[in-house]
Amino acid sequence: MEAREFLWTYWNLLKDACDTKNALFEYFSRHYGLTQLQFLVLGQIEALEDTSIRAIAHSLHRDHGNISKICTVLENKGFVYRKRSEKDSRIVNMYLTEKGKDYVEDFSNIVAPLYDKLGDYLTDGDLRFFLWSLKTVDSLFNESEKLQEFWEQQRKLKKKEC
Repeated sequence: MEAREFLWTYWNLLKDACDTKNALFEYFSRHYGLTQLQFLVLGQIEALEDTSIRAIAHSLHRDHGNISKICTVLENKGFVYRKRSEKDSRIVNMYLTEKGKDYVEDFSNIVAPLYDKLGDYLTDGDLRFFLWSLKTVDSLFNESEKLQEFWEQQRKLKKKEC
C-alpha cells in the first residue's frame, strides 16, 4: 500500500468515526446538557476503580485542576458527588449519583448492543490489536517536526490567553 492511499483511507475512516462519535455526543448533550469533556469524565468515573480526581485527569491526559473544575460542574448538575478517602484525607474520590448512573445506563443501552455486534466480526484480540494500531499510528504521526512545531505554537497561544 502506498503512503498516499493509506493516509487518505485512514483520514476518511477517522472522519467517519468522528462523525459517528459527534452524533452520539450530540444526542447525549441534548438530553443531559453535557460538554464533551464532562461526558468523558462521567465515563471515566464509571469505568475506573480509582476515581480520584488525579486518576481521572491522568486517564484523560488532562490537567488535575481542569478535571477538578469539571467535577464541580458535574456535581452542581447532580451527576456526581465527592467523598474524601478514608485512607488518605488528601485524596478526593468521585462517585456517580443516581442521575449519573441513569446517564451511564442510557449510554450503555445505546452503545453496548453495537459493541456486542463487533464480536460477530472481531475477537477480543482483534479489538486490542486495532486499538494498539490506532495508538501506534497516532504516536508516529505526532513525531513529525511540523506537527510538534504546531503543538508548541498552540501551547504558547494558550499561555497567552491565560
